[in-house]
Amino acid sequence: MSPIRRGSRLAGATVLVLTLLATGCSISTDEEPSDASSSPSAETSPAETETSSTATPTLDPTPTEATATPTTPAPSPTVAPPTASGPEAALLAATELPGLNDTYTWREQRTGPAGTAPFGICQKFDLNSIGAMDTRERVFTGDGGSAGQQIADFADPQTALRATKVLQSWHQDCRSRVRGRNVVVRPIENVAVGSGSAWHYLVSYRRGGQGHFESFGAAVSGTRMALLRIAHTGDDHNYEPGQDPMELAVQAAAAKFAR
Repeated sequence: MSPIRRGSRLAGATVLVLTLLATGCSISTDEEPSDASSSPSAETSPAETETSSTATPTLDPTPTEATATPTTPAPSPTVAPPTASGPEAALLAATELPGLNDTYTWREQRTGPAGTAPFGICQKFDLNSIGAMDTRERVFTGDGGSAGQQIADFADPQTALRATKVLQSWHQDCRSRVRGRNVVVRPIENVAVGSGSAWHYLVSYRRGGQGHFESFGAAVSGTRMALLRIAHTGDDHNYEPGQDPMELAVQAAAAKFAR
């Protein structure tokens, strides 16, 4: 092969390359895909990217009145009182209060809100001072005797029970606070009742040459409490077991709680 022909071939190849570069053509091989859109390196246009990232999500439609399910609020828990009526309705009538003997009768003297004076010879404070919310009182009178009853409602059974403990603690140091001679404070005796608890005790003393007796009783059920006092003068206070007027009065008061 002569030098002249080789130079001619090189010169021709050079011209071909320069021509392709000048026309903007590219050299491709059979292994490259012919469709540019299917290439893995194909990029999404900026406009398409912005539209895709800022698209507003589709929300569920607002339920209509026909399909909406109304919500009924749950009722608030309440604590029902032991009876459907107020405390005054639980007071004993004069005919319901046991007498000092078979022929003894009581007369109703006054009914209304309880005062602030202690109720009973051993009591230090009134019931409102130890947690009662509403207290009613009925006063009775009879030949040679007097009696009274209070009905009190408390906020909850726990407060009512605490008030009972306070009343019993006043019984323990009652003797030193009674004005008179030969003071005797008998022990607390429990009373059988249908619901709740009940008890009573007797205080006796002499004053002005005369004997005095005062019985005190209490019954509590739930948030309600009944207090009773019966006082009389005389030389004795003797009754058969289960026949003491205060024991019977406490049972009658406790029976009113269930009505």
